[in-house]
Amino acid sequence: MTIFDPLSISGYARFRIPGAVFSAAGTLLACCEARRADDDWAEIDILLRKSRDGGLTFGAPVVLASGGREHKTVNNPVLIAAKDGALHLLYCVEYGLREEGGGVFYRRSTDDGDTWSDPREITDGTAPERRNVFATGPGHGIQLADGTLFVPCWTVLRQHGAERRSHHPGAVCCLTSRDGGDTWGIASFVPQGQLKDPNETAAAQLPDGTVILSVRDGDTHCRCFSASRDGVHFSPMEPLPDLPDPVCCAGLTAAPDGLYLTHCHHPRERKNLTLLKSADGRSWETVATVDSGSAGYSDLAFSGTTLLVLYEKEAAIELAAFPASGTP
Repeated sequence: MTIFDPLSISGYARFRIPGAVFSAAGTLLACCEARRADDDWAEIDILLRKSRDGGLTFGAPVVLASGGREHKTVNNPVLIAAKDGALHLLYCVEYGLREEGGGVFYRRSTDDGDTWSDPREITDGTAPERRNVFATGPGHGIQLADGTLFVPCWTVLRQHGAERRSHHPGAVCCLTSRDGGDTWGIASFVPQGQLKDPNETAAAQLPDGTVILSVRDGDTHCRCFSASRDGVHFSPMEPLPDLPDPVCCAGLTAAPDGLYLTHCHHPRERKNLTLLKSADGRSWETVATVDSGSAGYSDLAFSGTTLLVLYEKEAAIELAAFPASGTP
């Protein structure tokens, strides 16, 4: 099913950077970047569509953040569905660069996504004095077992001397809130190990409390792994050669029967989007092929026994459904 498409939603050239969560009430929220040109720094809006029937039908798209007419880049929306029913949204403007008129922003909904609080800037909690570009997620964030709101982010640290708008070399950090979204700060930077350019990262928590990170790396052409017992202190990132990856964002979620991952299972090309399952985040088995053709960024949402995959397909965003038992 096509959720976001330039043919049906006018004014945009391409939809990218999908994110999906199920709220505590069971509503599916799907968001993305709506780009007026095919460029990371284009004029971009953030759109949201909601489904109250598990993804069978969706309401009209709603603009959650607008690039306006000043050619602003509004990027990397990340939704978090909290256990108390609140929904949290983080996003960036101009990749968090205050020098470019940007920053990092937060909104909250307490009525299942029908209305949202006014945007509130949280840039001070993202170490602006240490970094250049900054991006939340993408995909979705999680609430840890202790109530902490947790969003993996990537950034380019100034110490590397890269041009201010460059997206490389990346570093991964953990942006958290321990007070329900009122305040945010970087809890830690994830040790890079031997990786040279880690960036977009997905997170999930196992039943025993271990937080698993699936990391995109610009050099190894495979998924990379890190884990933490407390959501703060992570193991050094390590490549997983059995998960070839063409430097693309992946989706990750936890279900009662294990972790599920979606990524383009190919070392060089963004195609062959595959659903995989793991008990520990390190060893993975293939469950199903989501799309054997061209594909791109993806995100995963779990509700009951159903896994929903939101993914890029050409200029659109598609939705596919699978039972968590593993049979499509």
